[in-house]
Amino acid sequence: MGAFFEVLSVLAVLPFALSYWEDSRNGYLRCIETRIGRTAYCWSHLVVAFFGSVISIFLGMAVVYGVLALKIPWIKKEELETLTGSLSYGNGLVLPFYLAARFGVEAVKYAFMAVFALMISGKIKNLFVLVSTPALFYYASQLVAEALQLPGQMRWYQLHGGSIRNFKDFFVIAGYFLILTGMEGVIFVRVVKRREQNG
Repeated sequence: MGAFFEVLSVLAVLPFALSYWEDSRNGYLRCIETRIGRTAYCWSHLVVAFFGSVISIFLGMAVVYGVLALKIPWIKKEELETLTGSLSYGNGLVLPFYLAARFGVEAVKYAFMAVFALMISGKIKNLFVLVSTPALFYYASQLVAEALQLPGQMRWYQLHGGSIRNFKDFFVIAGYFLILTGMEGVIFVRVVKRREQNG
């Protein structure tokens, strides 16, 4: 279910990632930018793409796992005891918060990929290449990290909801993806401004 779920998650965030490409292709950019300016348009687009992706993935995961939990035990009794035993009230999470944090980290990760595709859409006009960029970026990151023997902190693709063991892990992983997304946002704004200057 892992690869299948990843593909569906990327497909779920593509509408947010492709919105700039669609606005550019249909000529909506001229109308919108005359009212609010290019920088405000880019940042508002980034915020909507990021939060729209987070919400769609978070709610999608909650619904899928909720429906599955009706027929299949989501967590075994011994796993629940281990989880609640290792996650004490003082330094960890109780089960509902743990699940929300897990889904949240996955949602932020896929939102990071959506903003990556949005960033690339400022440069690439071909829709097929644009739709393929999140998957290409994912696998290229793995190849580069393995070839250069990069440390674990630089292997963003290994971070997921299962990496959470306490509140600190949640904030560190979510913060990591927020910083990377912010960097993508700065690049996106610069690419769009440069594109405006060059015509």
